[in-house]
Amino acid sequence: MFTGPLEAYPDAFRLETRIDPGEVVGGVGGLLAGGLPAVRVDYTDEACRAMRRAEERVRTEARREVRRRL
Repeated sequence: MFTGPLEAYPDAFRLETRIDPGEVVGGVGGLLAGGLPAVRVDYTDEACRAMRRAEERVRTEARREVRRRL
């Protein structure tokens, strides 16, 4: 499981996203945003819980599909 190690060793992982405002805005706004600093987004505990729920759903649906086909 992907989320198992996240739960067992939460301090060993750092999930983050960097957003360049120029890439998000694009066009003329992108030119104006070029001087803006990059924005950093840190994922919360809720993001990890959402990943765990998604992982469980994928596994459940995959098992169901395998049973249906066999």
